[in-house]
Parts: sequence; structure tokens; C-alpha cells
Amino acid sequence: MSSVSRARFVLFVAAGTLVCASIVGGRRAPTAAAAEQGNTARAEATIDANELRWDLARGFEFDWESAEVSAKVLKGDVPDANMVMLTISMRVKILDATDWITIDVNRPSVFEVLDENGRPVDCQPSELLSVRRYEKNGWWWESSTTYPPRITEWYEGKLLIRLPVYTNQPMPSMLSQVTGYIYVLDGKIVKIDVPFEARDGKWLDFAATPDLLFRINPRTPAPPGPLAPVEEDLPIALYRYETYVKSQSSQLVMATQDVYRRFPRDLYPFGDYAIIRTELFDSQRQVVTPVFGEYTVTTGPEGVAYCNGEKEQDENDYDMIRHVLVMGPADVKVPFVLTDIPIPSLPPTGE
Repeated sequence: MSSVSRARFVLFVAAGTLVCASIVGGRRAPTAAAAEQGNTARAEATIDANELRWDLARGFEFDWESAEVSAKVLKGDVPDANMVMLTISMRVKILDATDWITIDVNRPSVFEVLDENGRPVDCQPSELLSVRRYEKNGWWWESSTTYPPRITEWYEGKLLIRLPVYTNQPMPSMLSQVTGYIYVLDGKIVKIDVPFEARDGKWLDFAATPDLLFRINPRTPAPPGPLAPVEEDLPIALYRYETYVKSQSSQLVMATQDVYRRFPRDLYPFGDYAIIRTELFDSQRQVVTPVFGEYTVTTGPEGVAYCNGEKEQDENDYDMIRHVLVMGPADVKVPFVLTDIPIPSLPPTGE
């Protein structure tokens, strides 16, 4: 397995047309005509050009770091000598986050690949279904206020492309252009505060989300209250909770960072609501505290969202579990163009 080093470009677009792309290192920049060729899909099914938000692409910087070519054989399978996997490690930097909620670069999609001569490459995307992995740790807190993902951070993803190997023609030595897209989440943020005291297991509704019902697991313990004065030298207790959110119209209520592959975005669009995270809220002092965890919001097998959290008590008296939701969530495709990516060659068999 071999690799090549990275190159970077910054994409500038206006009025839905690629205007300029500059390459760090003096490599060839894609032209406006080359960007327009992306309207015809090669690696996936045909992409509707109207779905691609070139206007949002100006708010990102795309950077490919490495490329790897590999071949894999599973025990019991017949080796596919006519196909290899190209993995391009890329990352995305946010320059402007004003027109969307959060970002997902977990599995960027590819819809056109051109070889070193500018000809389309008849390749295939990875067969894995795309599970939503919208960034959650990108949200940050300051003085009890939440902010969008940091624009100073890079978010990493991998492009997986299956390349054919023909006996009568060599594999491309370079990809002059790879056109694809990442996802950003669009919609309206809504916050619902469910009181800890509603631990009787009954479903609750709220005017701000008329189609949704919220329920606290009756086994959720009572909140421990604020931390005792230091001189009392008492052990620190924990806030623990589990809540459920479901739709009254039987729509899916999904997490924006889903752990399981029950409802991949390729097959299941969002319903009217999706859940980003939960927080602890002190309604008297108006203090919000984040609750971090690996699986704090998940989509259950029946389409009900499961929310849970655990946090040590502090000086605040949290009496509410705040649910941060997206009303009218939509997966929005933001296109990118990567250029001049060398393809490392596999050594001959037996070496």
C-alpha cells in the first residue's frame, strides 16, 4: 500500500458557477467549464444539478491529504482482479457557518471523476450506506450560550472510490478532477425544556412542537440539586436521565448523529423534526450546561428518539432537560472540486 502527499485548494463561487479555485503548490486550478461538467454523474446515479448548493461552497475550504490504493479479498470470496479501492483522505474547514446548522463530512459522495486527460473515469462509489454523522462536538459553549461549529477547526472525511482495472488499458496515473459533495443540515432550531419533575412516565406535548410527544423514563432519579458547600465534604452526585421523543403522526424522529445503520440517509429522509443534543437547564438562574457523551441521542428501531445523559452536579440547580431540535431538517448537498490527485500504483503480484 502506497500513498502520496497532500495538496490544498480554496474554492470561490458566485451565482452558482465556479469562478476561481487556487491551488497551494502551483497545481492546475479547475476551470468554470470543468465545474459545469459535474452535472453528469459518473460515480453515482445522476445528480440533479439543482440539488447542489454551489452558493454555500464559498463558505468552505476543501483539502485532500493523501490517496491510497488497495485490494481486498474476503475468505471464501472469489478475488475481483478487475477492481481496486481508492481511498482519498480529505478534510473540510468552515469559513462561513451563517446559512446552515451543522456539517457532516463522515462520508463525502462522489459523482464525477476525470483522469489525467480530462476524460470521465467509469468508477463506482463505495457500497456502504451513508449514516448521518452531523458534528456534535463541533458545538461549543461560552457563558452558558451555545454557538455553531468552530470555523477554525478541520473536519475529516474519506472518499471511497472503486476503480476498474482493465487488461487492455492502464489505470489512470492521476485524477485531474474529483467532484463530489458533503452534507450540511438546514432547518430551524427549536428548544424544548422538559421538567425533571415529570417522571411519572406520561407523554407531554408542547406548543412549539405540536406533533411531538416527550416522555421521561420513570426510572430517571430525582435531580440531586446544587453542589453542597465545600466544608460539608459530601460526595459529588450525578444528574442522570433518559427521555423519549416520538411523533404523533408516526414520522421518524431521528438523531442528527446516528450511531446505528437502521435509517441511512440514502433510504430514509428526515421527518418534520430531528434531535441534535440535550442539555441541563437551570430555569431560575437561566444557566445551560452541555451534556457530552458517545451516544447521548440515538434513533430507536421504532423511529423514536432516545435521549440520555449523565453529568456531575455543580453549583446550579438544574430542573429542566433541554432538548435541542431541528424543525424541518433537510440534508443539503454542498459540492466541492479536488484536483490533481496522483494515484499510487500497486506492486506487481508476488512482490
